[in-house]
Amino acid sequence: MELQTKVPLSHLNFQIDYNAQILLLGSCFSDHIGALFSKHQFNTISNPFGIIFHPIPLASLIQRIVHKNYFTEDAFFFHQEQWHSYELHSSMGRTNLSEALRNANEILDLTHNFLNKASHVFITLGTAWGYMLNHTTVTNCHKQPGDLFQKELSSITAIENALAKKGQEATVAPRHKRDFPEGGFDYREKVIYLNEAIPGNSQTRRAYSVHFDEPNVPVFVRYDTRGVDNYGDTLFIGEVQSDIHQTLTKEFGKAKLRFDKKLTNIDPDTAVRNNPYARKLNNAILKNDLKDILSQINALTAEHQVSPLSKSKMDQLMNLRKEYNTKAAETRVRPASVTTSAELYDASMSARDT
Repeated sequence: MELQTKVPLSHLNFQIDYNAQILLLGSCFSDHIGALFSKHQFNTISNPFGIIFHPIPLASLIQRIVHKNYFTEDAFFFHQEQWHSYELHSSMGRTNLSEALRNANEILDLTHNFLNKASHVFITLGTAWGYMLNHTTVTNCHKQPGDLFQKELSSITAIENALAKKGQEATVAPRHKRDFPEGGFDYREKVIYLNEAIPGNSQTRRAYSVHFDEPNVPVFVRYDTRGVDNYGDTLFIGEVQSDIHQTLTKEFGKAKLRFDKKLTNIDPDTAVRNNPYARKLNNAILKNDLKDILSQINALTAEHQVSPLSKSKMDQLMNLRKEYNTKAAETRVRPASVTTSAELYDASMSARDT
């Protein structure tokens, strides 16, 4: 009688022994596994910058570690008596800006050197839910006001691009090599995909190009490598093209011709279509302003806790609070307003739209 479920485990090609140097980054799972490694005396570093649940800021931090891109003062802000960074966990906060900067860069040095000698690297992903500030997913909100952020579920594509090469994919097999200028080698194509809905559209739409079957390809690049005297192998970019932009340009020309011939009353030079991103962009600018104002408020509040503010600084603090409240009210969600010329709006859309 079998009283247990036996799970067969195959041996991996690489083993972890006491000669291993192990780096773990990411969610709390990295902390737990790292603690077990440390308990058993393995050479281990786990989450040196604190727990990071979301894959996108984690990928950005890994790039910073790999390239040894040091933190600067503008990466930090003052909140609740400490200097924090949206790239780092709250445990990295310090009461002094220079101390916060020095500590972050010392850990960056340590992690960079450890990574260069690491035999094993574990990356654990926590959640696809994140909080956006100025179109960037933050590592930690640090108990900032909730209206500064926008909660968002990142797509699989966005996460894959962040962990690989963001926004770029090589085609499985180059499709347009036959009409590329001769003389080079290692021909390649890079295709940029836009895999997200455009705010303001009443329904999901897909734009198709004449060069690729996949939808939503706003631009692609074709290039190869060529030998150049006195320089050696050199990247040669043969073409940067946007089928969608060309289609819009052609349709605009047709619309202009119809207007000139008085076949339509719609003048494409004066036809107005509100930018579908306008509200989002305006809110992002407002939120950035709010962040700057809040930083000033926090600095004055901290100064006041040490000694009373002068009348001019107190007036400045009151004005900043009024300005903050005014701008915060402007970030409230408003209904989108999109006015379009039907002839121009759908010019680049295929009959295959879904």
